[in-house]
Amino acid sequence: MNWTLFSPLAGTLHTLACLVALPTGAWLMVARKGTARHRFWGDVFTGAMLVGGALSLTIYSQGHLHRPHYLAMTSMVLSAAGFALARWKTPPGAWRYLHIVCMVGAYYVLVGGLLQEMLLRVGALRRLVAAQPALAPQAHGGLMMGFLGLILIYLAATGVGQARIALRARRRAT
Repeated sequence: MNWTLFSPLAGTLHTLACLVALPTGAWLMVARKGTARHRFWGDVFTGAMLVGGALSLTIYSQGHLHRPHYLAMTSMVLSAAGFALARWKTPPGAWRYLHIVCMVGAYYVLVGGLLQEMLLRVGALRRLVAAQPALAPQAHGGLMMGFLGLILIYLAATGVGQARIALRARRRAT
């Protein structure tokens, strides 16, 4: 099926959803966790990711899906899983860590998509990549390593925080 008829509208709405998800996700990365505000904006981020991902699946002109579509599906699964983990707080003891991996992973896919769009659509970057083709995979590799580092930092900080909470609880019990 060829959806080119709907691509301009779907593309615009997809872009708008991503423009909501990008700053919202960035704010969630630095904001205090576990607050009502964090939950509200987490819902906004998840909704924007699901809408943007679903719309991206309608944007194609060659009659079949490509790698960006599979990445969109990945971001939708990660966003939905991260939302569900935080909403139902299961599995006990592990949900925080899994939530971090899912949500930061979803945000990585979003930022990776932005990077790819910039490399394809910004004239100066497109010319640079044409002259030095290794730059595109290097840029994506650097982005991936940065997000893996971010996941590790968040996991370590969460582990330390949970250990402190457990220690305080033990001290109060004695």
